[in-house]
Amino acid sequence: MGNVGGTVHYYEVTESQFVFTVILYNLDSAMSNESRLFLNNLFRRETVLRAIRVALVIAPILIIINHHDQLLELNLTPRLVLKCVLTFFVPYCVSAYSSARAYTADQLRLEGAAK
Repeated sequence: MGNVGGTVHYYEVTESQFVFTVILYNLDSAMSNESRLFLNNLFRRETVLRAIRVALVIAPILIIINHHDQLLELNLTPRLVLKCVLTFFVPYCVSAYSSARAYTADQLRLEGAAK
């Protein structure tokens, strides 16, 4: 496996009968400042809370639009429940991504103005 500009660390963790090999890449030198800022902003408290609020509003609307017939018939199968749970991830991801991009753009603009 190739090394992408950083150090590769291998760790083996044994739990019950499973062996998981975890490969951690130290990409600090290969990661740009913009990428670092984006990842930091993606997990900011404000970003996560905003994305959760958006998902809690938008996902039920999407669920009703996409699955209203099964919901009205009370045909709640495990597959439908899984689809409904996964539906929350779409607005969460869109909101988190757009918030992180906006925070990152503002920070880069401020850094550029300070120079």
